[in-house]
Amino acid sequence: MDQTEQKSDLTQNFQAKAIFGDTKSRIPRSLFSNWAGMGANVVVGFLLAPFIVHRLGNTSYGIWALVIQLTGYMGVFDVGVRSALVRFVARFRAAGDQGSMNRLLSMTLTMYSGLATVTIAVGLALATLALPHMQIPLSMRWDSQVVLMLTAITLAAGFPLGLFQAVLSGLSRWDLTNAVNISTLLLRTALIVIFLLNGHGLIALGIINLLTTLMGYGSCGILVFKLMPNTKISLFKWDQTFFRPVFAHSFYSFLIGIGNRINYGVDTIVIAAFLPVQAVTFYVIGFKLVQYLRDLVNASSVIIAPIVSGLEAQQRTDEIQAMLVQGCKFLLLASYPVIAGLLILGPDFIQVWMGNGYKETSGKVLMILACGQFVSFTEHIPAHILFGLSQHKINAWCTILEAVLNLGLSIALVQSFGIYGVALSTTIGIVIVRGWIFPRGYLRTLGISWFPYFRSAIFPPLASTLVFCAGVLGFRQFLVCQSFLMIGAAVACGLVLYVPFVLIFVLNQTERLMARRFIPWNRLKQEIAG
Repeated sequence: MDQTEQKSDLTQNFQAKAIFGDTKSRIPRSLFSNWAGMGANVVVGFLLAPFIVHRLGNTSYGIWALVIQLTGYMGVFDVGVRSALVRFVARFRAAGDQGSMNRLLSMTLTMYSGLATVTIAVGLALATLALPHMQIPLSMRWDSQVVLMLTAITLAAGFPLGLFQAVLSGLSRWDLTNAVNISTLLLRTALIVIFLLNGHGLIALGIINLLTTLMGYGSCGILVFKLMPNTKISLFKWDQTFFRPVFAHSFYSFLIGIGNRINYGVDTIVIAAFLPVQAVTFYVIGFKLVQYLRDLVNASSVIIAPIVSGLEAQQRTDEIQAMLVQGCKFLLLASYPVIAGLLILGPDFIQVWMGNGYKETSGKVLMILACGQFVSFTEHIPAHILFGLSQHKINAWCTILEAVLNLGLSIALVQSFGIYGVALSTTIGIVIVRGWIFPRGYLRTLGISWFPYFRSAIFPPLASTLVFCAGVLGFRQFLVCQSFLMIGAAVACGLVLYVPFVLIFVLNQTERLMARRFIPWNRLKQEIAG
């Protein structure tokens, strides 16, 4: 049998041990907890967004969204250290090297403390120099500057205190991280509702965000010291031996962070620079639904990185290849129908969710962005595998290229096509880079040929999604989706065709066994009973 034939049987040759070997308990626990965390964020965002928009108004909400994006760019000051920290914590934990872990954490805390100071200084500069040049009404200039500074302080605190979240991620204790995040989210939501109902505005949102974020980071710190009582972290303690490997890993993570910020954050800034700030609100409403789905997909795939680092340390290369093929296939099977649902039912959903005034404009933005996600979602599993292997240089340069295309096209198209041109720019960049350039790089790095990979991991979800679309479109031919109940019924019609098709024609016997074993039903029953 030649090399091509061997690679064409990827799905059957790569056994389920990559999913179930010594990671059998970690992956389901981490995945379900991430789903719970993302589910909580989606539900809260779904319920809270129309409340905040109608309480603040389009202008104030547009300012809030703009501030979040502006300060979000300061997150790149992390220079990718957090992702490196996750990788090395996983490696030191697997090797039982607590001394090296302590020195690594001390060096990272020292670096993060300096970054916190820089972040506050940059926040002050943005508030005094950048905001006055945005299309913000003069009467709201002061409030927007105060909110930007509060958000900058929140981000600055997240550098040294966020160290503990990175440690929990490196330990694959996503369940604890998500438990803290959900608790913090619920508290933040309750406070926002109370204060907005009592007539408070943007500044109250900034203060609530700051205080609840500090509480969440503090809780993660307590958990880290409880899990690893021998952990000793010292401020202003620098270990040069760790700087080179951490920097080598984090530099490309830094580039990825910059690129992603431009790809998914520059849109609102471009809009606010060329159009009235109210236009940001219409764009963000359509963008949010795509972002919720992206966050869920990322939460489902991010658990791969520390596990891959452990497998690499044990030289289990075949299992890493298996994770790429099987992970991508299962991820796309779960996410492609949702993208198709947004494309077909998105405008109807926005009408029911936000009101008639947002259906046409925000709905078109959603449809344009959703098209690009069919390509974008193929990148998540390979991107996190490359992170775990410290081979993410490929992803870094691809992300920068995508960012340059996105930014350039956004500026070129916004004045002629408005927010639709900005959305189209994002989609064009995704298709060019994530649809062609990036796959060539990661497949070559992992030693897998394109055609067998496409046939095993991508084509089955695509074909299955067409079956789902047939069911949804058939429903819409006869009934109008003007309520959540009708939208849910349309989705159900698609799933009635989709699920049997996947079980019968898409999954082989090994994959059906994997799917059944992947959900720890007995353990879930025991936990519920307990």
